[in-house]
Amino acid sequence: MITPRPPEEFDRKHWISAAWSLGARGQGIHVAVLDEALDPEDPHLAGSVEEVVDFQDGAHPNPDSHGTNVARLIRMWAPECRITGISIFPGDASMPTADYNRSVRDAATKAVRFCLEQRPAIRIINMSFDVPRGRFLGFGGCSPARRCRLCTAVNDARAMGVLPVAAAGNRGPREDTSECPACAEGAMTVGALLSRAERQAYEQAKGPERRNFGTSWSAAYVSGAMAALMSAGPDCSLAEVQDAYTAGCSTIAGGTTLGRVNLVVALSHLVGMEQASVDVFLERVAAATASDWPATLAGKGRVHDAILMLLVHIQRAPLRLGELGLAGELMARLDRLVPWAEVHAGLARRAEAIRGQLRPDP
Repeated sequence: MITPRPPEEFDRKHWISAAWSLGARGQGIHVAVLDEALDPEDPHLAGSVEEVVDFQDGAHPNPDSHGTNVARLIRMWAPECRITGISIFPGDASMPTADYNRSVRDAATKAVRFCLEQRPAIRIINMSFDVPRGRFLGFGGCSPARRCRLCTAVNDARAMGVLPVAAAGNRGPREDTSECPACAEGAMTVGALLSRAERQAYEQAKGPERRNFGTSWSAAYVSGAMAALMSAGPDCSLAEVQDAYTAGCSTIAGGTTLGRVNLVVALSHLVGMEQASVDVFLERVAAATASDWPATLAGKGRVHDAILMLLVHIQRAPLRLGELGLAGELMARLDRLVPWAEVHAGLARRAEAIRGQLRPDP
């Protein structure tokens, strides 16, 4: 069995392995992957697959299937989570498009209902696929006024405390491009961010090559991140976990869209940060100051992340609890260490907001 580990640069951006050291490894969390048949013998999955269920006749496990790769990515974030693979795609891809889509919708609906009946409970349902809403059919297709059976099942799952994570699809960034089940109100719908070069490569890719891009992978990342957070806060509600995930995300497009998540920041919002972790981050900032501040972008990124963690901790713990003396002491230590003019402007603004809260009222 291969223990999954994120690539170094990816890990640095998202603080995944740092969250593992704080107890967020996906332990005790069961994730269902509704997709092509996954291979339970894949070395990246061996020992983690609870079962493989087939809702389509003739679907065979494939070591390089879309489902296998999605499950690998989930475990890259939450290496101790349990996986149930559920096959929802017909073995015959040559059938008429309308029949194929109907078959996928029916199988996916049954799969979601199946997930709600399982014990131990499935906590997350990953759906890195879509089927057309049927906007051009006589009945008007799936809409907020009349949800299809798949989206109805997804909404029921959310109401029962199970998190449905759905890929938004790769037709954006135009509005109204998400299909079922991503358009369901209960789904945590996930888009993707591509650089201009990545977008161009996606447009030039054909068929299976497009699997290396887009929202299928993003949905798997979010499922894995949510599994990690759930494992660290087993008594937290689904809304609390999702709020913590959101708090750990950067924002883009003028603050209207969530971007990259820092898993440790999200974790601190969910369960707080132990004093030992505070000391580790302070030591990282102090070491950077002693070495005349990092000159490289990667070095600055690591220090910026440590400063962000400390500022979030001050806001979430002593300030929120009214312990102004402790909050002031930590802020004073940071002020002695950090050349605020040389850090990211967003960090400097957050620090100034904290100082404003610590100043006595005139």
